[in-house]
Amino acid sequence: MDLPPKTAAVLPASPSSIRTRRRAIASCDICRRRKVRCDKQHPACSACRAAGRVCLYNESSTSTFGAIVNQDAARALQHQRSQSIRRRSRDAAPRLDTIDARLGRLESVLEQIIQAKTSALEPGGDESEAGDGEHESASRGEPNTSAAGLPSDQQIRAEDGGDGTLLVSKDGDSQYISSHHWSLLATELRDIREILTTDKDSMSARALPSDQNNIVRCLPADVEVWYELLRIFEEKVDPVFRVVHKPSLRQRFTSFVECYTGVLSLPQPLSTESIEERLEKNGLLPFRPLVFAVLYAAVYSLSASDVTSRFEDDRRRMMATYHRGLHLSLMAVDVFSSPSIEVLQAFVLFLSCQLRDETVGRTFTLVAAANRLALSQGIHREPTLFRPVPDEVNVEIRRRVWAQLCYVEWRAAELRGVAQPYDQDAMTTRLPRNVDDSSLKVGRMPGLLDLSQTSIECKFTETTLQVGLCRMVQCARQIAQNVHSRFRHVKDTQEPTDTSAFEFDVLRRQTRELITAARDANMRYYQFDDAAATPVQRLAKMTVKMMEWKCWLVFWCGIPTQFRRALMPDSDRKTLLQDSAALLEMMSAVAHDDSMRPFHWLIQICSAFQSVMVLISELRDSHPSSREDIAFRHRAVKALKEYVALHDDCESGVWSVIRKYVEQLESDNRRFSAAEEQQGANPPFNGKSRPASHGLLIEPDIFQGLDLAELDFGFESGGFSAWGEGIA
Repeated sequence: MDLPPKTAAVLPASPSSIRTRRRAIASCDICRRRKVRCDKQHPACSACRAAGRVCLYNESSTSTFGAIVNQDAARALQHQRSQSIRRRSRDAAPRLDTIDARLGRLESVLEQIIQAKTSALEPGGDESEAGDGEHESASRGEPNTSAAGLPSDQQIRAEDGGDGTLLVSKDGDSQYISSHHWSLLATELRDIREILTTDKDSMSARALPSDQNNIVRCLPADVEVWYELLRIFEEKVDPVFRVVHKPSLRQRFTSFVECYTGVLSLPQPLSTESIEERLEKNGLLPFRPLVFAVLYAAVYSLSASDVTSRFEDDRRRMMATYHRGLHLSLMAVDVFSSPSIEVLQAFVLFLSCQLRDETVGRTFTLVAAANRLALSQGIHREPTLFRPVPDEVNVEIRRRVWAQLCYVEWRAAELRGVAQPYDQDAMTTRLPRNVDDSSLKVGRMPGLLDLSQTSIECKFTETTLQVGLCRMVQCARQIAQNVHSRFRHVKDTQEPTDTSAFEFDVLRRQTRELITAARDANMRYYQFDDAAATPVQRLAKMTVKMMEWKCWLVFWCGIPTQFRRALMPDSDRKTLLQDSAALLEMMSAVAHDDSMRPFHWLIQICSAFQSVMVLISELRDSHPSSREDIAFRHRAVKALKEYVALHDDCESGVWSVIRKYVEQLESDNRRFSAAEEQQGANPPFNGKSRPASHGLLIEPDIFQGLDLAELDFGFESGGFSAWGEGIA
């Protein structure tokens, strides 16, 4: 490289100034290849540990590390580094040669990509080469090419948010690529292409010729049934499970119905393959799973008598038909690699309808699959942090789907009694905005004051229930994380000390502050008269109350047994039991309220199993010592009896077991009342009420003729504890 005249005059021209001794290499091979700073720690540097790579040192660097262990060698190495900075201009030529070689390798790779793309555009080009060119172009993030799984005729824009790249098509299909892969473009382009490449024909419609005929037969034959089920979905399901934008759903739903009915009404009906091709041409093939999910959820929200009176059909048969259609349509679009947000909406909506306490074991694994599908589409990343920003309808749909999926995942983990690992810092998606669907417009960009608009809109909207529910789920997760970080190394039999008791008090105060803050944030939207409240408003208040109770249950269940027995105040124990009884009374009242009839189906799937078992455990494991205790036992048993009666039609064996427990408790209450009347004001029992944390021992005779495998609650032989450590 030619130096300027002044610079050339300054530098000495003698041969002695030319550096002949090679600098000792102390960096690892990975950092040297990637041209990043290495802290030279052994056996693995911090950069390789953070990225999860294998850190390798060559022999010279290993020997160098052994030579600079002492302090004098460290000073010499530091002096050597400072001297190398001064001689940087003289080392420019070797560094430029290295960069030249790397650029040459990159140019050769790019030339191969351009040649493949050119051959794909030729008339006689091979289809496989065209597909490779598309995927290679997508790996570079070019705006006029398509990403993996995205239709090739759609414009793709690469939205870079600094922590990854989001490939988004004009129809909303998305694929998320982490920043780690893009940083290795020069040396690992082939690996990126393999990550982006998907086999589009592996689960296509052509692979399921016989099943596609069944998909057509799974759809309603009468157009009126289509729109009646859509109306039921918007009235009874959408206020609770917010995963769609209703105006956009109606528009797409109408186009889908017209396409299907128009094809089937032809004098010579088209073949199944022709129907699939027409749907794919109109962009409706990924929408078909969402259609089946809407139909399934609508029938699911109706009772058997309502289905018979409205559609003159059996409820189970209709649900099985739409369930099969949903399954086949998901298989046809390759659900686990699809970039379509509509496919994810259908999957999440279906899983939301499966959150029954007695059936969650069959869907627990599918929830994890839905979560991975959302991660692959970048739903966990806030869409407004990428550029260009999608319109506000797509932004809100992504937020709603992620919020509903987080609730489904938390609910499934709660019912299975497992701790849910969750990295809150890696999930940047915000809560949905508290707005009605009519306030959102397609094509309009989200406002710059998005967060402030969410905070000042203190009114009840169509999304308020979901916003409040997700806020309480975040609170419960934070509580579980705080308790786990404090007591994860404490054994269950370890007795508390003075220091641990103080830390427990601090943790309980923090928990109370978290719950209070979440409650206050939710109550801003509930500024209405309870007497004039709509069914959705009453349901929202009941949901927040239930979640507040569960937050406290998460806290107490995370405390080790000995700590809970020694440190749980009687006031907190009494409050928890009273709230459990009040919760069952409230849900029973809602189930018998005709004004809440549209949401009676939700009471059936929200069975409050933890509340039931906490009360049963306390009543069986303690004895009354005063008139107040006897009065509370009567109230609790009455609440249990009324609530269990709501599940008389349930086929699961769980409720038959609970029903036998309630009958035993009712018999004990009559005995306690008779003893109290005989002895007057004197306490009939000498023992105090024991904490409910001793657990509930299940008598073997109750389980006679009962298949424990179908309970899906992790029952073990002999008994289980309603205060299990894994619930949090």
